[in-house]
Amino acid sequence: MALKNFLILYPGIVPPNKFTSNVAPLLLTQQDLWREVRQCGPSLLFRVRSEQKGAEGDRLTTADILESCVGVVDSTTRWRTAFRMASVSVAGIRHPGLAAACQQALQFTAGQHPASVAAVARHKVAAELQQIATAEPKDGQPAPSGYEQGIAYELANLVQADNDYDASWLTPFERSLNPFSEAESPQAFAARTYGVESYAGAVLLDQAASRLMERMPQWAFVRMPALVPAGAEPDES
Repeated sequence: MALKNFLILYPGIVPPNKFTSNVAPLLLTQQDLWREVRQCGPSLLFRVRSEQKGAEGDRLTTADILESCVGVVDSTTRWRTAFRMASVSVAGIRHPGLAAACQQALQFTAGQHPASVAAVARHKVAAELQQIATAEPKDGQPAPSGYEQGIAYELANLVQADNDYDASWLTPFERSLNPFSEAESPQAFAARTYGVESYAGAVLLDQAASRLMERMPQWAFVRMPALVPAGAEPDES
């Protein structure tokens, strides 16, 4: 059977000489990645080669091979990924007034840790976004389109998040990125959802790789350790 490529989130951010393979993380595809990152603790992100099919629930075994460490996932990674996905959606707004308001909201949120901003200030920014999104046409300027309004509403929710876990569950902006109804067009809805999930995984991989170089760069330049059974002594050579 040919080897397939997967990703795993290995709990704990430790240097290579302190790594022990004493847990069995889930085998993930890029499509699965952001869903798992939304709920994991600080972790190393590895690329793995395996003969397993990668069915839901399949986990790392000692028969699998750690190919490379491709990232670090921590609070900073989650925040950066969430803001990056939000900024990509905001870039798609063409209504001048709403685009400017969304950019200001992004700068307000990204310029300081949201937990340090009073809740009333975050609510005010969110309310202003929603007001502009629903404004009537004025001075020949059309009202924002439906998808632009959707982005503004989702950004308003993100502005009110005060921790990285909440921010991760609010991104990507699935409501505006998926024009299909799950009830009316389940196949089209599912297909677009797969695409959005793959995109979110790609953004996470980019941010996790940058975070690896900031926090634990030695992993990028060493041979990967062998996976050993739980309780066995790792090879420190």
